[in-house]
Amino acid sequence: MSELLTRRMISSRSLKVVAGGVSLIALALLVMLAVGVFSDGLGTNRAVATSPPPNAPAALALPSGGQALHAAIAKDDSELMRILVEGGADVDARNEFGEPALHAAIAKDDSELMRILVEGGADVNARNMFEDPALHAAIAGDDLDMVIILVEAGANVDVKNGFGDPALHRAILKGDSEMVSLLVDAGANINGTNAFGDSALSLGVDAGNKDILQILADAGGIQ
Repeated sequence: MSELLTRRMISSRSLKVVAGGVSLIALALLVMLAVGVFSDGLGTNRAVATSPPPNAPAALALPSGGQALHAAIAKDDSELMRILVEGGADVDARNEFGEPALHAAIAKDDSELMRILVEGGADVNARNMFEDPALHAAIAGDDLDMVIILVEAGANVDVKNGFGDPALHRAILKGDSEMVSLLVDAGANINGTNAFGDSALSLGVDAGNKDILQILADAGGIQ
């Protein structure tokens, strides 16, 4: 047998051995992955956790109470909301944007959701990320029922927003005489001014709303 032929036979056999070794290694890796075992680099083999331990608390699979509360608000689900509140969820929880649950409920325009939060002890004077108090948010949403709920729960009727506008001024700018009457009856300062020194009466005159002007005048707003 020639020397060249001998070399080719040896080379061919070597390749087959190498290929066979690679196949065995690949097969071993597949078996390891299937069994779920890996090495931590210290010579110790550990099983890969493919499911929670049997004694792990079920709560780990659920969002926190605050997250769940905002999820219920987003779904506009009052029944779910009540279950969470009665179960001890944080009624003042804020979402990832810094918005309190109360403001989220107001934004959904759902007075029932807001009532559940208020009855659960939510801070009726809470402010959102824009320094807008809950009362201002309800006024901006043009929802008289929500304003009533907040006022009856003890919200500060003279509270100012981040721009220095009192709640009464906000209601006047909305042109809502019922809200203005409600705030005045609740003790709002009719002679208070905003950041520009404008009184409630001057805003009423600018708006040209005679009903609002009459309410302010009857309450002694004309000096």
